[in-house]
Amino acid sequence: MSGPTSLAGVLQQANLCSTPAGDLPPGKCQTQSATAVVCTAPVPGVAKVWFYTYPALSTLYTQYVNQVTALAGSYQPNTNTHCGNTIGSYAETGWNHLELHPTQFTYQQMEAASFNQVQAMGRQACFLSGGKPYLVWTTDVGGMLAVAQGTGSTSALYNWWAQIHHVIIFRGTVMCGQNMGRMNSVPQGNLRSSMVCPTGSTPGGGGMSSPSASMSGGM
Repeated sequence: MSGPTSLAGVLQQANLCSTPAGDLPPGKCQTQSATAVVCTAPVPGVAKVWFYTYPALSTLYTQYVNQVTALAGSYQPNTNTHCGNTIGSYAETGWNHLELHPTQFTYQQMEAASFNQVQAMGRQACFLSGGKPYLVWTTDVGGMLAVAQGTGSTSALYNWWAQIHHVIIFRGTVMCGQNMGRMNSVPQGNLRSSMVCPTGSTPGGGGMSSPSASMSGGM
């Protein structure tokens, strides 16, 4: 628990550890308050990103659903497809640090203090609004909501998100193993890590079983 505690500090560290580094250049990001940071044109293909933190998961998910509804017209949980290089009309799932996109959980389940973050660290929704691609996601440890607007290319926005979201690490984050590509440079200061993943939870394992009690985490 030696890493940064502030939203701005966590994002600055993520910038150094993204692969490649430099996905959130400090010169492109403005700290508006202790709970709000806005980055303008951090990389080509990304027009703007808003980051917010909230003190409770219930508040976080109220804001997440409201933001998706406001931009996309409605909130539709757990679609058959997940966000990718070719964002269609709408997609929404959970996400985790195993690079999986679970659809078996609702945000109401994820609000519970007993929910295990190895199973799902947050949720993501992507869609087109006003002809522009958007990707809205949560990071539950840290209570963070982010809204990213692309400049036109859906693949550029998604690839940026894929590089940055795994290295935004608030205190108490848990990972089981870090030998996967995007997790090679994850900041260690705020990380609780086990190199043994629960049976059935590894990428390509065809599903996820319940992690052991020692792996449970939360805010």
